[in-house]
Amino acid sequence: MANQALLESIKEKSNKFTGSEKKIADYILVHYNEVMDCTITELAERVNTSDASIVRFCKVFGCKGYQSFKIRLARDVMPGYKQLNIELEENDTAKAICQKIFNMEIAALYETLEILNVDKLEQLAKRINKAGKVEVFGAGGSSIVAQDIMHKFTRVGIECIFVSDVDIQAITASFLKKGDVVIGISHTGSTKSTLNCLSIAKKNGAFVALLTTQAKSPMARCADLVIPVSSKETLLKSESTSARITDLVVMDAVLAIVVAEDYKKYSLGIGKARNATSDNKF
Repeated sequence: MANQALLESIKEKSNKFTGSEKKIADYILVHYNEVMDCTITELAERVNTSDASIVRFCKVFGCKGYQSFKIRLARDVMPGYKQLNIELEENDTAKAICQKIFNMEIAALYETLEILNVDKLEQLAKRINKAGKVEVFGAGGSSIVAQDIMHKFTRVGIECIFVSDVDIQAITASFLKKGDVVIGISHTGSTKSTLNCLSIAKKNGAFVALLTTQAKSPMARCADLVIPVSSKETLLKSESTSARITDLVVMDAVLAIVVAEDYKKYSLGIGKARNATSDNKF
């Protein structure tokens, strides 16, 4: 029997909730499996309340916010091995585990291809080609994707910036202007530091694009262009490996479209990058 401590705690406090809290509690108690796949915005829409009310509800149970509440809920209602991968079974062999993990990542790529709006990729590519500067924002696991984008764009001669410190990210966002392009990376679409940077950049006139698995999210509302990607993931959504993989592949496609528009120009950049780093290789 799964440990349902959090659900039991919600039941015990039900007679002390405000009207808004009661609606949230009632929904979670019935639909807790669905809640683990909801963004905060989606849950707020389903319950007909606000994002802020959801956060306040989560804090009643000692959680810092909605994401930590979902992680605690997942740990309470799901066996540990299911949290790693929903398809895993307790007695799976190492080979079966590998097959399931690989198959989930491959499935995420195929699903992303199915939902991919190529017109949006072309629109982003055209913006990048004309941009004065490209800046990428991401935190946590998304910062790995942001770092990769900066590396690949820089290698073909595109001025692209990414800094890992979230305070410096906010500062650099404040210097962006019309004609610059921002690329936000966020699995949940709800990372506060990244949302802050996108908001600052947009206020200054920069074009804001977002890669996310959550088309209904605070960041999606802020972005000028949203590129949805698919994710075959564990219940611990903050650790999405498949989302990062699909982000990387989508941005590889965007860069290829950018380069294809002026291959002669970008091939010169590639040559310069190779020459600049040649002394670092045997």
